[in-house]
Amino acid sequence: MSTRFTSSSGKHWGVYFDTDQTEDDAGYTVTWTAGMYADSGWSFSNATNTLSWSWSAGGSGSVTKAVSFGPGGTQALASGSCYVAKTHAYQEPTLTIALDRSSAGFMPGTASVSNAYAVSAKTSHTITFDGNGGSGGPGSTTKWINEDLAIPSAVPTRSGYTFLGWSRSPSATSAEYQPGQTYYGTADTAYALYAIWSLDHVAPTATLTAYRVASSSGTTASATGTYAYVVVEWAKGSDSVTSISISDTGSHTWTSSSATSGSSGTYTAHCPLAASDTVTVTATVSDGTATTTRAATIGATTPPIDVGNRGLGVGLLQPVGSSDTGVHMGGEVYVGGARLPKLYVGTKVIPVSGNNAARLWTSAEFESAFGRTFNAATDFVGAMNADGNATGAHVEGVTFVSNELWAVLASTISGSIRINWLVVLAP
Repeated sequence: MSTRFTSSSGKHWGVYFDTDQTEDDAGYTVTWTAGMYADSGWSFSNATNTLSWSWSAGGSGSVTKAVSFGPGGTQALASGSCYVAKTHAYQEPTLTIALDRSSAGFMPGTASVSNAYAVSAKTSHTITFDGNGGSGGPGSTTKWINEDLAIPSAVPTRSGYTFLGWSRSPSATSAEYQPGQTYYGTADTAYALYAIWSLDHVAPTATLTAYRVASSSGTTASATGTYAYVVVEWAKGSDSVTSISISDTGSHTWTSSSATSGSSGTYTAHCPLAASDTVTVTATVSDGTATTTRAATIGATTPPIDVGNRGLGVGLLQPVGSSDTGVHMGGEVYVGGARLPKLYVGTKVIPVSGNNAARLWTSAEFESAFGRTFNAATDFVGAMNADGNATGAHVEGVTFVSNELWAVLASTISGSIRINWLVVLAP
């Protein structure tokens, strides 16, 4: 529906214009028709009239015409349209219509009327940047509708990794976007970009098992043994291993004839250990560039079976407290000569930002939590959504990508998700 704006000359006539407005993502258009009107009872004929218009966003013009209309009538003198392109800021352009009858012989004079139009800024969305294990880099940038996406030049850093660029997927192995570059045709929506990393150097892998044995050559665990025995399963990372060593908090002397260099192997060592000693043993495996350490504790000797709490608590190869109940087992568990895997369960709340995967652990986090690196060939991780009704996304599985463990979700979510997990570490 048109809107009419008027202004009186004070001489029984005035100027008017009718407008309609349309807008889209690109700009704002005002369509107008302007002319002269007479007050009730007044007529005008054959007078010289100059109508001019001005658009503050750019554009103007004028026309000179004679008018002829009866009492209280109107006559259109000109029409047109004015346009302003939308920008990143709010605008308020003004349309002004003026009528000049100063040279007319009857009721000479001038009159003008103006109106300002509210033009909103372009639609925009925020693009956030996730370091994906790194730190620094840009926090966010603005994506304006129908414009190219400009990636900030700032880059994150991560020790031991090379930054490859940015991707919409945190588990991608190659980058979609590079810092300082501009990209055409990207989505006009809010989303997150994740840093993609390439590991500079893979450290050696190692697992450490340590326990008491009965002799300097023994390999079978003995709760009352007076020797310590360690087994280190090791393998090269980027480079071959160059050294393996064992130390402990009691500064004991360890004896070994195992190889200490190469691509992979098993290193074993013994040392005397008094029955009352409790020590923490550390294995150090190095390739000359990176070093991997593993630690384990060997406790004082314990009776094979310990009973406490008036028979309500039983310890197998470990003591029980005065209030303990049930069966408590120390050391490794073997069935038919085979050592059983270790089981761990837990739950954690993980924030997710516009993604269909939730990161459970990085390699460093997994090693810190479970005492060894994840072995994709033998270990197992299961997961389930603990509050599926709340988030509307269910866990479909767990994947190991770029040295990180991710819970794969059935749909893309933004928010926090609680995941119950099960970790099985093979012997």
